Amino acid sequence: MVCHGDELTVVLMKFLLTVCEDEIISIVRHEGSLAAAFSVLSTILTSADNGKKMLEEDFQLMRCMLKVLEAIQYKHQLGRNGARKLLNRIPSTTRMPSDIGATGDDIDSGKKTDLESPGKELPEVSKVQEGEDGSGDNTNGEAKELQAKEESARCNDELDQCMLTSLHESLHDLLGNAVLLLPGRQDKHPAKTLQYLDSQCNHPRLDCMIHELQDVTIDNLCPLKVLMELAQKYDFRRLERILDSAETNYS
Repeated sequence: MVCHGDELTVVLMKFLLTVCEDEIISIVRHEGSLAAAFSVLSTILTSADNGKKMLEEDFQLMRCMLKVLEAIQYKHQLGRNGARKLLNRIPSTTRMPSDIGATGDDIDSGKKTDLESPGKELPEVSKVQEGEDGSGDNTNGEAKELQAKEESARCNDELDQCMLTSLHESLHDLLGNAVLLLPGRQDKHPAKTLQYLDSQCNHPRLDCMIHELQDVTIDNLCPLKVLMELAQKYDFRRLERILDSAETNYS
């Protein structure tokens, strides 16, 4: 794979640029493909000499990484806020007959139920549950259908979270390694990726990157500390100010 790194990089970058074409992107249905692309690029970046060259001469890889990272963190936030809860949307008219009783309308209104009225015989179970028109069967069917939908939604959520986690892990590794490769050349001209972070990347995406790399250490090196040192070296004051204001621990 490393031997064909140049060819693979061209293909993978074309895919990433297509997904990240718009300013605000969606990663839905792309999670698996993006995870594979980032995983391969991470291998190429850390194993081939052309990896550093790719970061030095172009900023599109970093741009795509931060756009996808922004979308991932947004989806994680939606998950924490409890997105899909079908049971909370079940109308009261579709409750199972067994749910009607202590919380039923008769109790709430202060009226006595047939079970509380003295001298009355208990109604037949079949009449209470089914009624003369067989509505009980319909209620049971609706409840089972809703339960099936809830189970299906839960399975889909678990699959989505699994794919999202795989994508997040592959991007996490690539991002950390990419930042550590930025020092690359020891001359007066900073890598274009570094210039992009200082002058073109918007503040929210920089915050996403800082949050992602806050506690990361790779081979005893902290990517954020390396980034801060580069910002100071090349007098990138905006990048330095944003890194400093994040109040992260670089040591």
